[in-house]
Amino acid sequence: MSARRIAAIVGAFVLIGVIVWIDVTTSLWQELVVLSGLAAGLVSFLLTALVIDRVMERSNERRWAPVTRLALTEILHGLADDERSEPSRGLIVARSLSLPVGSLGTPNAERLPAELHRLREGVAAEREGLAATLGVWSSFLASSERGAGVMRRIATVALQLEAVRDASLEVDAALLRQSAPKNTPSLVPDVAVVIADLRNEIDSTNSALAAVAHEIEAELSRDAARAEDGSEMSGRAPDGSVLTMKDVQSPLRILAVVSEPDPRFDGLFAPIREQAELSLVHDAESMARAASGADALLVWEDQPGLVDQAITAGATLNWVHSASTGVNALITPTLRQSEVTLTNSRGVLDRAIAEYVLGLFIAHRKGFAETLVLQQQRTWRHRTTRMVAGTRAVVVGTGAIGRETARLLGAVGMHVTLVGRRAVFQDPEFGRIAASDDLASEVRDAQLVVLVAPLTAETRHLMSEDVLAAMPRDAYLVNVGRGGLVDEPALEARLAAGQLAGAGLDVFAEEPLPQSSALWGDPRVLVSPHMAGDFDGFEEALVARFVELFRDRKAGRPLSHVVDTRLGYVPSGTPAS
Repeated sequence: MSARRIAAIVGAFVLIGVIVWIDVTTSLWQELVVLSGLAAGLVSFLLTALVIDRVMERSNERRWAPVTRLALTEILHGLADDERSEPSRGLIVARSLSLPVGSLGTPNAERLPAELHRLREGVAAEREGLAATLGVWSSFLASSERGAGVMRRIATVALQLEAVRDASLEVDAALLRQSAPKNTPSLVPDVAVVIADLRNEIDSTNSALAAVAHEIEAELSRDAARAEDGSEMSGRAPDGSVLTMKDVQSPLRILAVVSEPDPRFDGLFAPIREQAELSLVHDAESMARAASGADALLVWEDQPGLVDQAITAGATLNWVHSASTGVNALITPTLRQSEVTLTNSRGVLDRAIAEYVLGLFIAHRKGFAETLVLQQQRTWRHRTTRMVAGTRAVVVGTGAIGRETARLLGAVGMHVTLVGRRAVFQDPEFGRIAASDDLASEVRDAQLVVLVAPLTAETRHLMSEDVLAAMPRDAYLVNVGRGGLVDEPALEARLAAGQLAGAGLDVFAEEPLPQSSALWGDPRVLVSPHMAGDFDGFEEALVARFVELFRDRKAGRPLSHVVDTRLGYVPSGTPAS
């Protein structure tokens, strides 16, 4: 009950008491009949208004209870430590700031500056997270006393975070003013004083974060106790859509499509099952049984037309996520014309694929295949091999994988040219990027051509017969993008004629590669089964990416790694994390 309402009630009773006292002790009241009638009417009006106000407030609370509960739940999850909390068991542990390790015991002047910088980054991330969570609900929460109270407390936490940042800057300033002599590991006393202030600010902030989380949990518990019949309660979300208690409490329904039944997926998807309703399917029959009402589709391995099949089977999709980077098999006219958001796993496999490309080229230049054959024949034959440093590489594809590959090739001394859709002359990292229309001229003096571009209508058979013919005889082709990027019959013909030094192929137009393919028997070709990015632990990394996106979606934050379905890939400059 607000202080204003309490004051009004107390004032009404005081007024009633004064009227009674005057009536009992004097005859003034009888002489002023009109005044007494007005006073009685005023008191009656005041009490009636208070009662009506309270009834209306209770009615509004019941009406907006689902939205309030949703808002508080999202804020609580925004404060939660994902590693220590277990939402499925109702255990929420608030995040906390860590004390700089260099400030513990005898302060360490060498480690402390870097740790203070990490602390400030953590403070900035906390403030950004609080702002993002509140941003979704601020207009609604500010209109209610309960919501406004939560916002004030979170604003107080934000101010305390500022105090932590300022205290850390004070420590930095003290270190600069009183820098310790060389070879002296301990700090001077006044620095220790400001470090103590920093510790106090961190402790206060952590306590405030925990108190806010505890208070929201208690408020949610009281809400649950008050909701005798949640099915009748409804309201509207900030975007105007109608919310019921079912919307607030029902978890996201996710349909995960895997290639075949495998017990390992139960363990991989355990983090998702804690927070969502997950159904694993592997064929059309199991999808038809589980698709009805699914909100999201997680595709472990791309299958043509899969989104259309899920929608036909009754899924009400608003989000599709691919566990791979290439999504050409998922994009259909239906998906392009829909409001469904498509995300992929860009960035998870970049380094592994780049290492695979470098490994293939090193093996080729150093003749490892011939060395292995000679070993099997027990033949001791000395040979010379060719250098990798100083050679020229053309990397086709300017996305995250292409750029990581170019970086790694450049690190071993290769001269790298990136090729993209359009020419760029002032790329921040690589300077010039050639246009794919000029690919034939770019490959004329390249010893290595790497394909990592997505497969789209524009890139299909980008490595055409003409481009293959432009490559020098000592050139090596690596395809870790999509099989459709290469005109495979033309490639087979060039290899058979001895007009290419070799190829490392991890992807093919038809997978598995048919037994009848001539590529299997060519000693200059290394065939691998679409595994360039599959490092030990890659499944866990792919699931972690999906969980990261799932938590962003649940918290109302914009999704990253969003594919432009018109282009067929995540455009450069799109948020990656």
